[in-house]
Amino acid sequence: MTLLPHQERVVDEKAELDIRREKLRAFVEGDTYRDLDDSERMLLVRQLFIMGRYSEILGQRIVGFRAAAADREAGNVGTASTA
Repeated sequence: MTLLPHQERVVDEKAELDIRREKLRAFVEGDTYRDLDDSERMLLVRQLFIMGRYSEILGQRIVGFRAAAADREAGNVGTASTA
C-alpha cells in the first residue's frame, strides 16, 4: 500500500517519537532520575505522558491514511474510511 509523501512523514515521525519515548521511559526508571529534584521529575513524567498521547494521535492518523490508501488502490477514490 502506498502512502502519500506527507503521510510517510507522519509514519516516520511516530517511529522517531516512539524511540524517544522509550528512551525517556527507561531514564525515568533509572537511578539518575531518582536524583533529580521533585519538580524536574514531575515535568519528565508529564512529558512522557504527553508523548504517549501524541503517539496515539499519530497512530490514529496513520490508520486513517492506510484505510484511504487501500481505498485508492482498490479504485474507491473519494470513499476513504475515517478512523
